[in-house]
Amino acid sequence: MKLKRDEDFDIIDLANTISLEELGKLININSDRISVHFGVNKVQFDSIVYDTAMNGASLVIYTESSELDNLNQDDFFGPCFADYEGPKADE
Repeated sequence: MKLKRDEDFDIIDLANTISLEELGKLININSDRISVHFGVNKVQFDSIVYDTAMNGASLVIYTESSELDNLNQDDFFGPCFADYEGPKADE
C-alpha cells in the first residue's frame, strides 16, 4: 500500500503529528483488523495484533504468538517445527 502525497495528504499529516503513544492507541483500536506476517524456516506465518506498549522511544507491537514461551506450543506452529533439523551445511 503506497501513499500518494497529493491524494493522501490528510493521513500523512496525521502520521506526522500524532505521538507514538497515540499511534499505539490507534493500533489497539484496530487490532482485530491487523495481522503481522513473518517468516520462520522458510514458512510464512501471521499473528493477530493484541496490544502495543512503549519501550523507551520505540513502540512495541505484541501479537498473539508473542505470548508463547515457544512457538512449538501453538497448535498451528508446532507441527511446522516438529521435523526441523536446522540449517543444512554446504557439502
